[in-house]
Amino acid sequence: MLVVLLIADSVRADAPGFGGGTAPTPLLDQLAREGTSYTQCISSAAWTVPSLIALTTGTLPHRLGVSRWRHPFPAGRPTIMSAFSDAGFEVHSCVHNPRFCLTATEARGTVWDSEEPEEVLRALSAPSGSDRFVLI
Repeated sequence: MLVVLLIADSVRADAPGFGGGTAPTPLLDQLAREGTSYTQCISSAAWTVPSLIALTTGTLPHRLGVSRWRHPFPAGRPTIMSAFSDAGFEVHSCVHNPRFCLTATEARGTVWDSEEPEEVLRALSAPSGSDRFVLI
């Protein structure tokens, strides 16, 4: 099983093709058609870092004290990555800045650079029958 959590900030929901926009997004359109997509989402914060922390932990960011890339992530805090890892999945995180994003997060798995297409494809590639969670 392949589970992909694709997070794109600074994108209007109605811009890509699958959202009803005119932007050509054939691969995202296919993912939306064949997978599960959500049409409503409410952000827990006004910018990426606290929103990402809330999304990966299920906790409001102000409760964790993480609001900047270099803020330490609370040790031992469960995340969506640790839940998938505990369930036997390979975990891969494709982030825009591997040096900072989620650096202190346990079970973030193998880290790839999301701005390198070959690395993202490598994270998504798995032998048949293996379970993999990929956060992009």
